[in-house]
Amino acid sequence: MSKQKQDHNCMTDESVIVTHVNCPTLFYCRVEQDVERYEQLTKLIRQHIDSEPHSMPDLIRRNSVSGSVISALVYSDIHKDWCRARLISMKCDRNHKPICGKVLLIDFGSIEYVSWKSKFVSTSTLEIDDFNESRGLCFPCSLDNIKPYDDVKLDSEKPLQYEWTSYANFMFKKETTNGKFLLKVMKPDLLNDKIIVCDLLPMNDCSKLDEFPSLSRYLVDSKVARYINVSNF
Repeated sequence: MSKQKQDHNCMTDESVIVTHVNCPTLFYCRVEQDVERYEQLTKLIRQHIDSEPHSMPDLIRRNSVSGSVISALVYSDIHKDWCRARLISMKCDRNHKPICGKVLLIDFGSIEYVSWKSKFVSTSTLEIDDFNESRGLCFPCSLDNIKPYDDVKLDSEKPLQYEWTSYANFMFKKETTNGKFLLKVMKPDLLNDKIIVCDLLPMNDCSKLDEFPSLSRYLVDSKVARYINVSNF
């Protein structure tokens, strides 16, 4: 997310794309003005990867520094390109040799498992790490006032704990892939987790969405979600 949009309390409605979907109440967006900036970042990454030689991250040295975050460039199977990543955990063999890393792709919000080999992992550069002041070019969101269709509990107002069906997640992901939306901010912060509570309004040809005013309405009318407070609509 760009610097001027870091203060969620001041965030206004924005044109966005969806970069990653966990479920309708946890997904990640990138504002339109950051799409071009991400292309600039991608060029820097590709230039670095194409310049041989480049090495693997030094796990031993970085782990010796208390609180140190291990940054790397990894090849993403999902995005089919090299991306900025933060190491979450590492799986090692019986000889303590790293074999697979669990990483967060900070510019998308997604988590992937990457084979810890030079073919798929590289050190980064200071210029790449510091791009956008080391922050990812995406931010977490949650659709406002909806919950899973089968959740009939009156007190279920904890969006991050909702158990969405795989079909609901599939529908939401399908309709947000390659689309552009107006992010309508409802609440700037969810439970102090810096998650923007919003609705997404279609801005271009989004398949079935043409007849629906918003993503939340689409999910509700498709019987995979229900409104928490019906009186709001």
